[in-house]
Amino acid sequence: MAAMAKYIKDNDPDSNVIFIGPCTAKKSEIKMESVRPYVDSVITFEEMQALLDSRTDWDRSELVEEEFSKAASSFGRGFAKCGGLSAAVNESLKEQGIDFEVKGTAVDGIDNIKKALATFKLENSPINFVEGMACEGGCIGGPCNLNHQMKNKILIDKYSSQGVKTISENADEE
Repeated sequence: MAAMAKYIKDNDPDSNVIFIGPCTAKKSEIKMESVRPYVDSVITFEEMQALLDSRTDWDRSELVEEEFSKAASSFGRGFAKCGGLSAAVNESLKEQGIDFEVKGTAVDGIDNIKKALATFKLENSPINFVEGMACEGGCIGGPCNLNHQMKNKILIDKYSSQGVKTISENADEE
């Protein structure tokens, strides 16, 4: 959230950046000195749904659905699930020709993160990268999602598989 917001503000200082997602932790994150200048507000999916439901001056059935395709790489599209960040890091290193072996682990749940970090801190740790997602399954299991069904993972997997561009090609378009 913070990195993307900084990018937006650096390129358009007058923009208003509102993060909309399933994560209540982002509400605390925007209070941090390093994040506050870039993110104007955070609302959860539940709050967004309540806001939309409160609108009585327009008919939602008249709205036109559009395909969102800015995150065109499968790696950008899969970021919200556990393992998505790890996959993107590995792909990015590969595309940039960086010879570095990522021996990572992707875990979800606070207890699993604590175990992974304990292993990471060992002198001869078999891992050099930890992707820790507090919510089960990653952001798709966040507390303020509108539903918590296995269907979410299936939909993310389907959406991710439709991303045909590499990370580099997607970045070049921006």
